[in-house]
Amino acid sequence: GTTPLTLMVIEHRRWVSQVLDLLDAEEDVAMSSALHSRRCHFGRWYYGAGASRFGHLAAFHSLEALHTKIHAAANELVALVAAGHRALARSRQGELLVLRDALVDALVALGSDR
Repeated sequence: GTTPLTLMVIEHRRWVSQVLDLLDAEEDVAMSSALHSRRCHFGRWYYGAGASRFGHLAAFHSLEALHTKIHAAANELVALVAAGHRALARSRQGELLVLRDALVDALVALGSDR
């Protein structure tokens, strides 16, 4: 079956894709609650079931700072689009992808560290 960590990798990738879609959307897309780090799927898992299952591991705790950085980067990109700086936001989307990949790698490592 699919492990919770694998589901989080899938959810996180999907979330980042949704943020990047906002950079290309012609209309304003409201995603404000999902941009909050405790309200996205990963955040709810991290502070809930994830903490119960993996909270004893240092590798788990290192995910929090990375996750916070991802949300800060996403919020910045969305704010740029909202302020009419879509081209600048698009030019900086690589920053979000680097952070996404770092979180995915950390989740994979956590899964192999059990």
